[in-house]
Amino acid sequence: MIWAILVISMPVVVLFARLLYLVLLYLSQRSKYDHLQQAESMDWVFKVMFGGDSAQGDLFHESRDQDGRAYPLLNCGPNLDGHQFLIAQDPEIVREVLVNAKDFPRYPASYWPLQGVIGDGIYTKEGKEFHTRRKAMQPLFHRENLLSILKNTANTSYEFISNLEDGKLYHATPIFREMQIYNAINLVFGQNPKQLDKKLVAETYIKMLLAPSNYLTGQQILGKINHYLPFPWSRSVKTRSDALYNLFDDLINQRRKELSEIDEPYENQNYEDLLTSLLLFQRDDGTNFTNSDIINEMRTFCLAGHSSAAKTLGWATYHIGRNIDIQRKLQEEVDRILKGRPIQEDDISLLVYTKQVVKEALRIRPVVYLDRLVTKDTQIGDHYIPAGACLSLYLQGLHMDSRYWEDPDTFDPERFSVGKEQSRVPFSYIPFAGGPRGCIGKKFGMQESIVGLATLVQHFEVDSSSSPDIVPMDINSSCTNITFKLRKRF
Repeated sequence: MIWAILVISMPVVVLFARLLYLVLLYLSQRSKYDHLQQAESMDWVFKVMFGGDSAQGDLFHESRDQDGRAYPLLNCGPNLDGHQFLIAQDPEIVREVLVNAKDFPRYPASYWPLQGVIGDGIYTKEGKEFHTRRKAMQPLFHRENLLSILKNTANTSYEFISNLEDGKLYHATPIFREMQIYNAINLVFGQNPKQLDKKLVAETYIKMLLAPSNYLTGQQILGKINHYLPFPWSRSVKTRSDALYNLFDDLINQRRKELSEIDEPYENQNYEDLLTSLLLFQRDDGTNFTNSDIINEMRTFCLAGHSSAAKTLGWATYHIGRNIDIQRKLQEEVDRILKGRPIQEDDISLLVYTKQVVKEALRIRPVVYLDRLVTKDTQIGDHYIPAGACLSLYLQGLHMDSRYWEDPDTFDPERFSVGKEQSRVPFSYIPFAGGPRGCIGKKFGMQESIVGLATLVQHFEVDSSSSPDIVPMDINSSCTNITFKLRKRF
């Protein structure tokens, strides 16, 4: 009986002890940041995590003054791990943080909890291992290879979108997520790999993505002890992670066997998928990536290869569905260049206005978050930042600052015309980060989004008036509330 009581009460005791430690940690460090401008809400992180869209919209407005100018640096109270949480919205600070990546590495408590969902790949790696993995993958994203991949992306998008129903009301998240997960699978495995059930891979991975949000929150608050406590969300994530690992492990072994049967030297082959690139890469010490290494990267790129493009398409659809003149101009360009066929290699550079629409969607709704650790006391311009804080580059505020963007609340693709782009303040627009840790797949993500958007307006007229009016939200805003109705054009 006593043992049963101890077992049942242990998680509660551990949770209480951990929370007490976090409170004391925050109180012991808080005074170091008193000189910084404080946000109105000193519980910023908790509102972002638990307050819903309206709370996040309120926080966005708190980050700007009455003239629409973003405050350069704000003290926003405690982070979930007990350290100070700061947001930066100034191009000078953003540049310093991104360019000097060694002094501002990724904030551990923001990224390592994701390992249970996306694996411990390039997204969470630092130092030499990060650079090794980037070197292995970089050729896959060269321009020539991306144009070869484009055909697969175009065919997948064309087949998927052409089968959508006339007059039906769709929710953006599941529609675009499903389409882009297949494009990501093509990037990771190739277009037609032997014995690959793409539907099974897609379904298994989507189940992994739908892991309870409580898991990530628990990881941030409790740290690694979250793995050892009998919470249902931890068991759920582990079960789904194991299923995905076993599936990917079998596929890697199959590809190893296929490669061993190739007569030509590997270096003379043109590989257009991540799996083959990683299997053939050798480290500086002559060793190869293990199956576990490769699985982590496959998980990462299945997420990164579809998530940002799916969200971008959702927000682009929302805005063109409420701005008919923009939609008409978009359709005119697509009709003139494509003439009713799927996109081809030579078309992507000609879809200039389509690219501008995608860029504007990424300005108003950035789809990444960039949290960095301040490793040492730092002076950036007029701003002194003590070591130890979580410094979040708040892209939503940066991209909506009236000092750098005229009428920033208006959706206007023309602001990305050639002349205007050249005159922009550096680091006032960073949808894919920048510096040595800039997104390796940003060109692929842009290509995916351009192809998806062009294919959508090629087949349908879009009406998103059924969606609620959505206020500016947090940097990682989803498009779960977006709905749209499609009407066949021809």
